[in-house]
Amino acid sequence: MNFKTIIEQNDETLAFLRTRDYSKAAVASSTALKCLRSLQEQCAGASKGCCNELYSSTCSDGLDQCMLLSKVEDESSFEANDEFIYKHGISLHSEVIGAEIITSVLLFNTALAHHMLAIEQQQHQALLKAKRLYELAYSAYEMDHNILFQFAVINNIVVIDRKLGNEVMPNECLAHLISLFMVFVDQGCNMHLRHVQGFLVNLPWSIDTAVAA
Repeated sequence: MNFKTIIEQNDETLAFLRTRDYSKAAVASSTALKCLRSLQEQCAGASKGCCNELYSSTCSDGLDQCMLLSKVEDESSFEANDEFIYKHGISLHSEVIGAEIITSVLLFNTALAHHMLAIEQQQHQALLKAKRLYELAYSAYEMDHNILFQFAVINNIVVIDRKLGNEVMPNECLAHLISLFMVFVDQGCNMHLRHVQGFLVNLPWSIDTAVAA
């Protein structure tokens, strides 16, 4: 087992996500996580020098870098009911490596696969599983410098909560999402904005109007 295997398995997950074969994407993403766990177990008794791929990154915004290096299809984040879901799978890149980064990326892609499968099959329990996986992806790495990743995870959790009939938490999270969105706008982060374009459709009309003003 090596890091190349994990990258290949993750790439397979992304390919299934792009073709909307969410069942296979869920299987492939779970396999990628198992591969990572196996590699971590191999490294547990070895020195870090034997597993440089897992420990070489000190990049504080590594998750955002992975997202910005990933392929983005502008039309792929909208559902028929005009809600915005961050549906872009995240690729792994050799220049941005670290155990926590890899874990968060794989967990996010697994969550996304289950999220889309749950919508496709209208499965309540699968939505709950996707939400938990998003939460694990968020907690696996330091988020202070990974604003885009924060945005994607929180936005998708908001969408899930709404489908589950929970309106209290989504409304609280929307305020945080708006603040992150305005950071991108104020700093002229065009690449970041491309990833989150369409987000305003998730806002209540009154909030949407205030942001536009």
